Parts: sequence; C-alpha cells; structure tokens
Amino acid sequence: MWRGWEITLVLLAVAPPMALTNALSGRALRRRAAARAAADAAPAALAAETLAGVRTVYALNMADAAAEVHAQATAAAAPAAASLGAASGTATGSINALFLAGYALALWYGGVSVRAGTRAPGEVIGALFAAMNAGFALALAAPAAQAWAVAVAAGGRLFAVIDGCGRAEGEAA
Repeated sequence: MWRGWEITLVLLAVAPPMALTNALSGRALRRRAAARAAADAAPAALAAETLAGVRTVYALNMADAAAEVHAQATAAAAPAAASLGAASGTATGSINALFLAGYALALWYGGVSVRAGTRAPGEVIGALFAAMNAGFALALAAPAAQAWAVAVAAGGRLFAVIDGCGRAEGEAA
C-alpha cells in the first residue's frame, strides 16, 4: 500500500460523506422504526385480545368482525411500514452510491496516473484492491473491538467478585 498511498487517499475522500450518510440514515431509521413499532402496537394488541378470547369470539359469531377490525388497524399501520422501507432503501442506495463513487474516483485518478506515466496499470489495481481489503478488514474488526471492550469491562467486575469469594463474613482482604 506504500506504493499506492495516493489512491488510498482518494478513496478516503468519500469517508466523510459516508460517515455523514450513515449518521443521518441511522437517525432516520431509528425514528421510523419507533413509529412503526408504535403503529404495529394496536393490531398486535387486537390480535392478542382476539386470540386470548377465541372461544368467546366464536361463541358470539364475531370472527368476521374481529378480522375486519384487525384489517383496519393493520391498514392504518401500513404507511409507517412503507416509510421505514423507503428510508431503509434510501440509506442502502446512498451508501452503495458512495462506495461506487469512491471506486470511480480512484480508478479515474489511477487512469490519470497511468496516462502521465507515473504508475503502471497493475499498480493502480493492486493499490485499489489493497485499500478495499484494508477497509473491509477494519469494518469487520469493529464489532469484535466493541465486544472486546465490553468483555474488558465485565472482566474487571468478574475479578472483583472472584477476589471477594472465599472470605468469611467480616474478614479483611
């Protein structure tokens, strides 16, 4: 990668817009997911109530009426689900567009370098794939790093409990 640091730098140019897109998309998805959960609460409550009293519903011949009420409640919740789906699709499309824009920018710069005679075509592709692999490796390592941080915090509490075991009540450490 030391031979293709310029291409790596060009790829890093899309990192700030990608981070901003991730932050905005995450906020929008959380807001829409909460709205969908709230909208789905009424149909879920109706279904639970109907199923809990299924014998009564059938005894009073109210199955069709209960199904109609549930269908109306579900139809009222549909716009929230559609909004969540649209936001999810927009977020995915935006991130993919930024990925592809980064690759296009790096290949464009690589072409300019090849045309100028400062770099061979194989070096451009090698640097591009090296930068992509490094980025994917960092992305895959992020969840493990979070889990490691949680484990370190839990380990401190666990060792404190272990150190406290085996002592009689009132015995000093």
